[in-house]
Amino acid sequence: MKLVAVFMLFGGIAMLSQSSVGGKICSPVADDVFLFTRGSKEAYIKLVKKHTNNQKIIENAEKLKTCVDMKLTEEEKDAAFHLVKKINDSKVCR
Repeated sequence: MKLVAVFMLFGGIAMLSQSSVGGKICSPVADDVFLFTRGSKEAYIKLVKKHTNNQKIIENAEKLKTCVDMKLTEEEKDAAFHLVKKINDSKVCR
């Protein structure tokens, strides 16, 4: 999967989580991205269910998580997580 796809997935995560502060990617979204790229499917879906009870959104989150787990390489997962961590550690999120 191309790196561009990782960024598209971040957009989906941010829309689902609605955890950004003032439009910035901060700690709650960084936590979501970590679970999305590195966490178990069960842990990620539990997080999604905290934000919504809409079954369609939950089903789509399950499909996306399965896709990420199957398609993204470890290198792509690392790159995605480190990008969000770098943004989260910047002045933008303080």
